[in-house]
Amino acid sequence: MKQKLQFLTIFFITTIFCNISIAQIMVSTLAGSPGSSGNTNGTGSAARFNLPNDLVTDATGNIYVADRVNHLIRKITPTGDVTTFAGSGVAGNTDGTGTAASFNNPNGIAIDATGNLYIADLSNHRIRKINSAGEVTTLAGSTSGYLDGTGTSARFSFPQSLVVDNLGDIYVADRDNLRISKVTSIGVVTTFVGNGSYANVDGTGTGASFNNIHDITVDNNGNIYVTQDTHKIRKITPSAVVSTYAGSTLGSDNGNGTAAKFNVPYGITCDSNNNLYVADRNNYTIRKISSTGDVSTFAGITGTSGSTNGDVAIATFSPQSVTVANNGNVYVADNNYIIRKIQDAALGFSEINSENNPISIFPNPTTSIITISGLLNSETYAIYDMMGRQLQNGVLNNNDTINLENFATGKYLLKFSNGVTSSILKN
Repeated sequence: MKQKLQFLTIFFITTIFCNISIAQIMVSTLAGSPGSSGNTNGTGSAARFNLPNDLVTDATGNIYVADRVNHLIRKITPTGDVTTFAGSGVAGNTDGTGTAASFNNPNGIAIDATGNLYIADLSNHRIRKINSAGEVTTLAGSTSGYLDGTGTSARFSFPQSLVVDNLGDIYVADRDNLRISKVTSIGVVTTFVGNGSYANVDGTGTGASFNNIHDITVDNNGNIYVTQDTHKIRKITPSAVVSTYAGSTLGSDNGNGTAAKFNVPYGITCDSNNNLYVADRNNYTIRKISSTGDVSTFAGITGTSGSTNGDVAIATFSPQSVTVANNGNVYVADNNYIIRKIQDAALGFSEINSENNPISIFPNPTTSIITISGLLNSETYAIYDMMGRQLQNGVLNNNDTINLENFATGKYLLKFSNGVTSSILKN
């Protein structure tokens, strides 16, 4: 009798969901072992890192990591094979190829369109360049200070992170100088924004000020986004106009723009659709900011640190930095000495395609209300739990909302009468 009931249950679920594509987003550990530091090369959990601070992907899906305390640049293949790409493992400032070169706390890493890597070599106060053959040279900077100039005549003070725009220009978060500097491909350094004042003032160029800059990224339109200690994401236009894009005071609230709250947002990256992903370090979550400024919790449990893998709604993090690969996978440099992978990150949560038009669901994950846009009027919907039980149904028009306040935390399926189905998460 028990076997018959199990069969009927499986048949019931299969019948309901036989034509439904479920976009399940899962977190796994790509490389490293939680809580175990070191500098061992190897595959998956056999590899070791020591506070990997920043990471970036190339066009073929390889991940490059600024392994800060090891003074190394590591390379990880999409299957988790870890090797040393550059650096001797001993603090220094020697140019050279591969392990003949040396770094001193490499903190930030970026890549250009031709595959050259750029390193914010924090304690050397330099910007280093690594070509595809692993040859390391100094592009700009020498000793600590603040000075615009060319090559080694320029000065930085603990350059924290950097990014390369579509034109090949490099923008450097110059931490202790409280400025964003622009570096051309031949090493000409100029001040882009910031006046060196320890403040949080929006404005243009040197009329703006910053407070403990952490990370920097750029979107497809050349806008730059900066994370900083005041729990805000700042935006800088190509014409150097600085504004507050998201965040206000310490907290974990989702919402649009300054209605949202962060707790020490650290790493930041941008995908091909101009969505931002933020390593919200002290909330222990990965937050997502849509191209229209809607902030949601993308992965992790607010207030819970750890290294648990699984569905994004139950996974735990201690996130430091984040990057997005061309295939939509999100990678996280985790302070548990590991590199995490969030697979199929671009599918099913913010936008799904019906036969004639895209349907947007936001914010997703949510704590209560989701808004559905792109629907034809009078579209029927139903929400199912993961056992196939219908929990709610109704009729929606374009830009209508669904209230999930009475739903338990977890994953559900939202199915429309046109056949489109998406996962939704209730936090």
